[in-house]
Amino acid sequence: MAPHRLHESIEACIDALDQTIASGPTAPHEEIAVAVGCVIALRDEILECTRSGQVDKELLDQANSLVSLAYGAEHPLIGVHLHRLKQTRDGVSALRARL
Repeated sequence: MAPHRLHESIEACIDALDQTIASGPTAPHEEIAVAVGCVIALRDEILECTRSGQVDKELLDQANSLVSLAYGAEHPLIGVHLHRLKQTRDGVSALRARL
């Protein structure tokens, strides 16, 4: 069973992504960076849980994919890619459902 702090981190990550998505295409870079940082921190927690045998590696693989997706939203070639942030939020929600 996943630790309680992992559930809390998922909720905080979803909240940060929702806040950034609500800001729309004019979201400040700092806000996007905070949301992406939450995704990275969540992945790091999942890595720790994977190493200790509390969650399976498939969850870590999904989290790594979400980091890539979120990073692409933070550093696009042009503009802000809100759809990538939405996909990341939906992916984090899917992680929550697997715990």
